[in-house]
Amino acid sequence: MKATYYPPNSRVVVLLPGDPYTGKRGVVVSTRNVAGDMEHRVRFADATTAVYYAEELLGAEGTPSPKQG
Repeated sequence: MKATYYPPNSRVVVLLPGDPYTGKRGVVVSTRNVAGDMEHRVRFADATTAVYYAEELLGAEGTPSPKQG
């Protein structure tokens, strides 16, 4: 099965309930396939980064839609 992912430089919004960045926009700085699950390191406006799975993110307006790979 191919995992959904957002390539580096994609703008995303965090959907994860209870996360301090829920609803915030960030930019994917790297991705990693972990046993078929795509992890995304996202950098936010305050320069912090956090790691999310693809299903915890949504593509922000003006960015490419998720790719399959």
